[in-house]
Amino acid sequence: MTTIGEFALHTGLSVKALRFYDERGILPAAEVDPATGYRFYAAGQLRAATTIRVLRTAGMSLEAVEQVLQEPDRAVDLLASHQHQLQAQREVQDRAIRIGQGMLTEAVQKPDVKTRHVGPTHWVSVSTTVRVADDDTDDPAWANSYFQRLHTALSQAGNPPIGGWWIVVDPADATDEVELLLSWPVREPGPQDFSLDGAELRSGTLPDCTEAFVRTEIDDVEDDLLDDTAGGRLLHSEVSRLRRIPG
Repeated sequence: MTTIGEFALHTGLSVKALRFYDERGILPAAEVDPATGYRFYAAGQLRAATTIRVLRTAGMSLEAVEQVLQEPDRAVDLLASHQHQLQAQREVQDRAIRIGQGMLTEAVQKPDVKTRHVGPTHWVSVSTTVRVADDDTDDPAWANSYFQRLHTALSQAGNPPIGGWWIVVDPADATDEVELLLSWPVREPGPQDFSLDGAELRSGTLPDCTEAFVRTEIDDVEDDLLDDTAGGRLLHSEVSRLRRIPG
C-alpha cells in the first residue's frame, strides 16, 4: 500500500483529484484508515489512475471516463466516439476563427454606404413570442413556415408582398422571451378582416424616410454564417458593418 501523497506522485494526479475520484466512486481508495480517514492505494490501481489522467487530459467527461473503466470492452469505441466529437468541435472552431479574421479585417474598412428616399411602406406581420433559451430558436424552419404561410395568404387576398421580408425583435414581458414580428411589405394597408389560422397578425405603415444601405454581391459560394451552431445564423457581415454607421 502507498499513501495518497505517494500515489499522487506516481500517477500525476493531485491529492485533491484523488479524493474527488474516490468520493465519486470512479477510483475508490484501496483502504481508508477508520480513525483518520487517510486514504491508501494499491499498486494494482496505477493503471486505472493513469487511464483516468489520460482520458481527462483528452477532454472526456467524468461520466465517459467512468463508462470506460466499467466497460473495458467498449473502451476503444468510446474513445473513438470522443475523438469524433472533438474533431467536429474543432472544425466549428476553425470556421469561427476564419470568420473572425474576416470580420476583424472588415472592421477597419469603411463600408460603402449609400442613402435613398423611401415612401410610406405598408406592412403585415405575424407576431410570435419565443424563449431565447429554446433550442428551437436555432432552427429557422418554424420562421420560414410563418413567412411562407403569410406570403401565400396575402397573395390570395390580392395584396401580395412587394419586397423582401424583415424581422423586428422586441423584448417581451419575461426576461427570457422576445417578441418577433415576421413582416412582409405590401402595396395596400392590411384590411381589418385579414387573418391567418393559428397566428396573431399585426399591420401598420412605416413613414417615408431616408434609409442607409450597403449593396453587396453574392458569390457562387455562400458565406459561412454558422447556421448549424448554437445561437443560430450570424448577421451578414455587410449588415454588421451597416450597424456601425454613425448618426
